[in-house]
Amino acid sequence: MTIQSKGACDACKTNRWHEQLSPIGTNVTTDEGMAGSTHYDFLQCTQCGSILARYEDKGLGKGGPFFKRITEGFF
Repeated sequence: MTIQSKGACDACKTNRWHEQLSPIGTNVTTDEGMAGSTHYDFLQCTQCGSILARYEDKGLGKGGPFFKRITEGFF
């Protein structure tokens, strides 16, 4: 399947969750020792093709989930 994109959709530009996001790739967890850990998973928008990282920090003073469009700068 190929997504014909005219650029990032409004929801992806604002780095937020929306219904068109579909999981891709493999989840990653980093270990920061006593500071906690961070869990990452990756999502692709079926509307515009943008790829977002969703991450959640676990440990003292941590939070999430947060989203970051990693295709920013490409389209």
